[in-house]
Amino acid sequence: MASATNLQLLKEIMNTEVAKVQAWLLANRLSVHYVKKSQYMLINKNNNTSIDGEEFELSMGGNIISRTKSYCYLGIIVDERLSWNEHINDLCNKLSQVSGTMFRIRKLLSRKALMLVYHSLVGSKLRYGLVCWATASKTLLNKINIIHNKIVTCMTFSKRCSRMWPLYFQLKVLPLDFLIQVEYGKVMFKFHKRLLPEVFDTYLQKPSHHHFTRFTSSNNLELFRPGNAKDTSILGLLSL
Repeated sequence: MASATNLQLLKEIMNTEVAKVQAWLLANRLSVHYVKKSQYMLINKNNNTSIDGEEFELSMGGNIISRTKSYCYLGIIVDERLSWNEHINDLCNKLSQVSGTMFRIRKLLSRKALMLVYHSLVGSKLRYGLVCWATASKTLLNKINIIHNKIVTCMTFSKRCSRMWPLYFQLKVLPLDFLIQVEYGKVMFKFHKRLLPEVFDTYLQKPSHHHFTRFTSSNNLELFRPGNAKDTSILGLLSL
């Protein structure tokens, strides 16, 4: 992984690092599937900057490594704009299948058994990687809300026009926006208790301004953002 302010600089950095990896592999008598399994991805959240990468070429051992616009890592699909569009679409497809299953089995199971199915097939999928893909746009998150509401409505044998909060309360489960707050709260608790890996130590910092405001005096933290806000950085990821 490497970052730079333009593609040409990133190309030089990445090819230098790839050469080091290639040397290490040869020294340890290891091989890599250059064509089928090795890929790289260019990431840039700035929609005003093009990253078509036509002049970007990454090679290893004389083999050209192909570029991908999305990559699935441990069940989380990362795209080149970090929009989480593909991951959320994939999650919606999985939840839609669960919704159909719920409709077919809801009359055959007790409430307790039905809740076990919910937590294993719905709740676990919603919480997995939530602190990452919760940064998606409200439009994308609303797609999940719609399917989640449909599942809850089905489980409670309610009409689609019913008010949702009483139904969530009835099942004792949380809607997506509350789940996001809970997962963020867990991360902040672990950060304060220093229970996270060391790599997270520099992710958060005290507010950058020194004015005595309610925000600065309440032990709040903000994400660390290096460099000038106007800087555009392109990130390169390599998968072997």
